[in-house]
Amino acid sequence: MIRLLVVDDRDDNLYLLRALLEGNGYHVETARHGAEALVRARQEAPDLVVSDLLMPVMDGFTLLRQWKADERLRRIPFVVYTATYTEARMSAWCWTWALMLSSSSPLNQRNSLPGSKESSKGRKITN
Repeated sequence: MIRLLVVDDRDDNLYLLRALLEGNGYHVETARHGAEALVRARQEAPDLVVSDLLMPVMDGFTLLRQWKADERLRRIPFVVYTATYTEARMSAWCWTWALMLSSSSPLNQRNSLPGSKESSKGRKITN
């Protein structure tokens, strides 16, 4: 079973994402901020992380930077979501920043979540 780590400080967001993802067959672990996510991921690496951006203790920006700097975690796909940055300019900035960080990641060869369908090379994605 594909293991996802969802990071958010809001209980309602964690509840909704857990329900959605578990309903589609994923195993979901949660963390309330970036520092907790790093501890959990270093104990048992997930197949994918989904993180909010604005959180206490360690925000999603810092988590992403530390994630990509960690030799063991850097190849694990990292998805950012937020309801805070809704302006087109900020959205473009977030996409540019994320693409720069993931340019050496296997994500740039994939079209979907791990294990969900097929990669762009036509083979089943398994982690």
